[in-house]
Amino acid sequence: MEFARWLSVKFARACDRHIKNLLLSKNFQLTEDQIVGLMVCQQPTSWEKRFKDPFYQALSKMSGLPYFGHVGGCPALFGQITARWVYGVALPDYVYQAAKQAAGDSKEKIHQHLKPDALEKVEQQLIAVTNIASCSIDQKDFEARCMAAFPVKGQMKLLYAAA
Repeated sequence: MEFARWLSVKFARACDRHIKNLLLSKNFQLTEDQIVGLMVCQQPTSWEKRFKDPFYQALSKMSGLPYFGHVGGCPALFGQITARWVYGVALPDYVYQAAKQAAGDSKEKIHQHLKPDALEKVEQQLIAVTNIASCSIDQKDFEARCMAAFPVKGQMKLLYAAA
């Protein structure tokens, strides 16, 4: 079906080619604010446990720090790892900062402010980090494996074989 055929056949074909090129190129740029709008909710969703026990158990095994569930709280290192290797890799920095700011000082969690597409990326990254932590010997080994596995800026660390 040609567009604008009623004007002229030549014009209709030119319009069709132009529309086809626009659709195929998909060359549109989104601003940071538009991306934040696509990935961050204005109102928090209901809380559900996203970071499950295997993640914390793997971090505990890797770091040697105790984890007895969330009753006694988690070591601060677990929060740093979550921020750097889960959210920091899965989301652009400005999206993470917007979600963090939306959660603010309330008891809401960052993942409650993420839309489904962003949550899916976070969950995939969470699985990857859990797998790396569960096979890492110590924290240095974990950091080196994460630096090798994920596209982050920084000095590449050496991977040492277990002695």
